[in-house]
Amino acid sequence: MSFSKGSASGLRDNGSSRYGDVRSCSTSSKISRSSFPSCSASFSTDERCDRTVVLLGRTGAGKSTCANVLADKTDLFKTSGRPISKTKEMQREIVSVNWSNKTYKVKIVDTIGIGDTKLPQNEVLHRLALTCHEYCDGINAVLFLVKNRFEDKEADAWDMITQVLIGKEIVDYTAIVKTAFEEFDNSEATEADRRELEEGEAAKKILPGVKHFIYVDNPSLKYGSMEALTARASSRKKLLKHIIEDCQNVFQPPMLREIEKVSEEIKRQGVERKAEMEKTMRMIVEDEARAPTRRIAAAERAAAERIAAAERVAATRKGAVAVKAATKKGVAEEFLGSEAGATGRLADRAASTVVDTVSENCSVM
Repeated sequence: MSFSKGSASGLRDNGSSRYGDVRSCSTSSKISRSSFPSCSASFSTDERCDRTVVLLGRTGAGKSTCANVLADKTDLFKTSGRPISKTKEMQREIVSVNWSNKTYKVKIVDTIGIGDTKLPQNEVLHRLALTCHEYCDGINAVLFLVKNRFEDKEADAWDMITQVLIGKEIVDYTAIVKTAFEEFDNSEATEADRRELEEGEAAKKILPGVKHFIYVDNPSLKYGSMEALTARASSRKKLLKHIIEDCQNVFQPPMLREIEKVSEEIKRQGVERKAEMEKTMRMIVEDEARAPTRRIAAAERAAAERIAAAERVAATRKGAVAVKAATKKGVAEEFLGSEAGATGRLADRAASTVVDTVSENCSVM
């Protein structure tokens, strides 16, 4: 439930006391989780939402507990009662909330605690800046939680958020949530506390322009107290009423729209690179699939070339052998011809000698 500036009425249950008619229950009585009024909740990471809620606040202000109450869980978000923040990094969850017979997807963003005693303030501011990508779809509500009074560290963080990260207009979408306020349904008590809350230099830097103030109490369910259960249920109802009914408009920071454009361009380039890589991979696979055929064809060509070369060598050698044989035959024939001629000449000379001898003998006689 939200309050217009200048008033801070609490939620009463038909004029009953803070816890209604359950006051008479034993505070030590055990109760089951099934008795806790719940919404059907599912959790996701990458889906469009009907509402985006960002929780800010000092370490120990009850941000993570408030996030668990919104999510209808007890340990979905890490909690700590000490001045050391359990939320060292941004945590976000998306839950489905049934409200007035309609289902809403609500993104809950739990940021690092401001004033963490284990981290320097500049590191806290840096980590707050790193959560900005969660707001690119727009912001419906900022819940700035405070448990006691505002301090300078909170004012510094708020100044960076409004001046640098998101923009001054976010003030119109912001509600101050006072936590651990036992009389959260007592309008006089909440009005008096609000007047005190507005005092101090830090408050003067944060509160101007803020129109919504919500008082809640989210006590631990460690001991299963019916009072604690009822208080958390009432607080959850007030917070959801504000988020669903009062925060229908969406604030889209100009700087974050630029971030979204760059992000979309990176995604587009990533898709194109992925398609190119897939094309290259297909070409490689197809090339590998054709490789055996190419290797067989290459082997066949190489074999044919080797056979042709062998045939050429064989032909060359055959020709050389034929030439050599012909040469030897010619030489032999020439030799035989020479020998035959010589023999004939010798025979002729021998015959001529015989004739001459016979002629001389006949003459003598």
